[in-house]
Amino acid sequence: MLFYLEQNLKLPLFSLYYVLSYLSTTPSSGGEIKSKYEDFVVEELSPFGDLTINTSYPFKEGKGRFLYAVLQKAGWTTQNALLKIARCLGISQRRFSFAGTKDRRAITVQWVCFKSLSWERLKALNIKDIYFNGGFYSDRPLALGDLWGNRFRVRLRGANPEVIAACWEELKGVFPNYFGEQRFGSSRQNTAEIGLLLLKGDFEGAVMRFLCDVGCEDEEVSKIRRELRESGNFKEALSLFPSYLVLERKVLAALVEGATWKEALKRLPRTTLLLFIHAFQSKLFNEMLSERLPHLQLEEGEYFCGENERGFPDIKKPQASGWLCGKVVGYRSPLNKREKELLARYGVEQEMFKMKEFRELASPGTYRPLLCSVQNFRQKGELLSFSLPAGSYATSFLREFIKQ
Repeated sequence: MLFYLEQNLKLPLFSLYYVLSYLSTTPSSGGEIKSKYEDFVVEELSPFGDLTINTSYPFKEGKGRFLYAVLQKAGWTTQNALLKIARCLGISQRRFSFAGTKDRRAITVQWVCFKSLSWERLKALNIKDIYFNGGFYSDRPLALGDLWGNRFRVRLRGANPEVIAACWEELKGVFPNYFGEQRFGSSRQNTAEIGLLLLKGDFEGAVMRFLCDVGCEDEEVSKIRRELRESGNFKEALSLFPSYLVLERKVLAALVEGATWKEALKRLPRTTLLLFIHAFQSKLFNEMLSERLPHLQLEEGEYFCGENERGFPDIKKPQASGWLCGKVVGYRSPLNKREKELLARYGVEQEMFKMKEFRELASPGTYRPLLCSVQNFRQKGELLSFSLPAGSYATSFLREFIKQ
């Protein structure tokens, strides 16, 4: 079920970020970012209000100890942006939450939440390419998953608009709901491998891959990682790792202090550690989906679901027909023959997802539609705009237009 712009684009999926370009909107008085990241725009669709970049929203005082804020950023992952904000404020990142992660190589706008923090103190921050464009106070925190989806605006450079239109016609508004490349690490693509090591209890292996794997980074950083793998000198590495690698430096500092491998991992935010486990689960899902395409049929332990008010699949609405939901395997998943065989290929037993040595990382599993719905698709020449449900990836949609 893949469709390609063969005569126009001959780029691997990893290059998607480098062939996208944003069609500028008219900015208003909100925080405004103009940079190389204008290549890709992501705007959150939320029960608390859909967001648009470069737009100010009036601050509503309200009551409650949770500050909801509109975060606009570029060149930052959501996690790294919040870590930077925490450091500037001198407070723990555990006081922060968000509904969904957003891309680094993009201009993005989303809701984030801060416990026991004033709007005045937050608004006074001055961090490059991070802005706060409004918000309100609430008596409840923002939870992961508290969003409908995201709206994207991109340009496919050099593509033939007629071929784009023909591909869209073939897709008929749906595409395979693969987890995108961001799920596996935007630069080093190693999160699933680290997750597998955590599941197997190989904490030393997980730490060393986290610190030493190289990828599409600055060559000097890659050199430092390779030297660390050879020498095992954590003290020297701590003096060499650049300050922006906040998480790596946390782990290195723990090792220098004499922490065990497991203790060093615990210096990472729980959300980061969970991303490793979830990345391995995502890899399993992608492999199972690839095996089954193009003929998707109901298998043991699966069901159909309906749609939410935005027209996106809703796994909480089981019904006799509709969107076919497959498993993101965890310790509660009712495994069928295909899933058991796939786990066995990786040397994984289902009980491992309980993470008995790291219980805060236990993952029960969930369901995910095997196909994804695309809403509000618009094309103007090379320019595309569209909306996807929470948890679905623009890169997975765009791969349908790009030769692998």
